Amino acid sequence: MSWFDILKVEDIDFDGELGAFGAYSLENLHSTPAQVERKIMLSMMQGKMPKLKDLVEEKIRINHKAIYQYLKRKLEREPKEKEIMEFVIRTIMHESTHAGMGLEQFTMSPQATEYGAIVGQFPENTYYRLKTFLKHPDTRRDIIHPMFQMIGIQTYTSSQQVEEVKLLLAFVDSLTDNIVNKKQQEAAREKLTRMEITARTHKKGESLENIEPTSLKELLNRYGDKHKSFFEKLMATFKDDSVKFSDAELKMAGAVSTTSAPAMFNKVVRGRKKRRKKDE
Repeated sequence: MSWFDILKVEDIDFDGELGAFGAYSLENLHSTPAQVERKIMLSMMQGKMPKLKDLVEEKIRINHKAIYQYLKRKLEREPKEKEIMEFVIRTIMHESTHAGMGLEQFTMSPQATEYGAIVGQFPENTYYRLKTFLKHPDTRRDIIHPMFQMIGIQTYTSSQQVEEVKLLLAFVDSLTDNIVNKKQQEAAREKLTRMEITARTHKKGESLENIEPTSLKELLNRYGDKHKSFFEKLMATFKDDSVKFSDAELKMAGAVSTTSAPAMFNKVVRGRKKRRKKDE
């Protein structure tokens, strides 16, 4: 029995014609409106009112063909079975989180809904989940046709919260781009992302636009003196790409769960004017 057979459980179907990697849907259990009305009337005659969940069926569909083609283009080679399996599992984790949120997600904003699902898709990696979130269509609203992007026109708009996520990731990347060791770079990015999300709960109203990323003093003021060694190493990578971090310096700043995730969508009140660039 292959992994494909194992994953094809009762409530997950594989659909090569699906217009996405995966989809969660609520589908009518009854083929016609008349049948729905009959179900409601019969229930009422029995002295009870049916709930919406009694009238619909939850389904998860996975487009394994699209996943295979995507990996083949991205890797520029035939993807290994393990790579396909990992992508399929991550997609199932995403859609299963949608299913877990159920009807409640329909009262949430599209951005919050998708971020919640991406948390379920990448529960262990805050930095990567935010990167994935920004790629989702629900983080932007097209104003004019995307074809105009080819001539340098921004064809869409996005919310202030999404712009704050972009700012956060740009801030993290600017401090970690010079780390040559990829594993240490990933660990540093994850740590810094978690530190910033935590900092926002204590320093509400302070935007990263007001933080000078090359100022050790400002960084320690925002994140604490206990991270001095970590930030000194980050500063050193700007001049020396052979700098290496110890395990203690890369130790995670703490778990970022779904309960702290809404901090990414809180409105940031800019209490101070944007710092003017110093004359060179």
